[in-house]
Amino acid sequence: MAFKQNLPVLGGLAIAVGGVVALVVALRRTDDELVREAAEKYAAPLGTVTGIQVRGTIADIAFSTRPVLYAEFRNVDGRWTFSKDLAEDFEKRMKDPARSDELLKHLAQKIADTDNVKVTVKPGMEYKYSVVRNDQGLVAEVDVRFSYPKGESQHGSGLFIETFRYEGGDWQSQSTSLLKQGPRPPR
Repeated sequence: MAFKQNLPVLGGLAIAVGGVVALVVALRRTDDELVREAAEKYAAPLGTVTGIQVRGTIADIAFSTRPVLYAEFRNVDGRWTFSKDLAEDFEKRMKDPARSDELLKHLAQKIADTDNVKVTVKPGMEYKYSVVRNDQGLVAEVDVRFSYPKGESQHGSGLFIETFRYEGGDWQSQSTSLLKQGPRPPR
């Protein structure tokens, strides 16, 4: 009999506990919101921000007077903090001598496969780097302009492009392409 008298009290207590749990869950901010907040704080002193898009741990921060900043954030002790500028990270990795040698080997192999010749690539070639967001994610390109002998007195020029995608905290090579132009007049 006493149990039946306490049933409404137990039911009310269960509803109250359920309401508190639901409120805590509803008010909890998502990681995207926390990364956005960290991105806003990081970007504020860098210039006028025109937009922020958060994709996982990466925030694409658009400015009115400078290129888009692809910023990676990490969770340290429950707080999201800036980890690295992914465009700077890509350029730094590509300038590493071992990585640069690997890139030139890809260029030599691509030319050798195309022309069926042995190729020697000389150091000192100029590189151009770019990082963009597209439908495949965050991608980067290395463009290498080059010239090559074509016959005894003629030279051709070309552009070698290697494309990378940022996955799992690292830049992964996705593809290479080679564009060659015919001979140019001798100088």
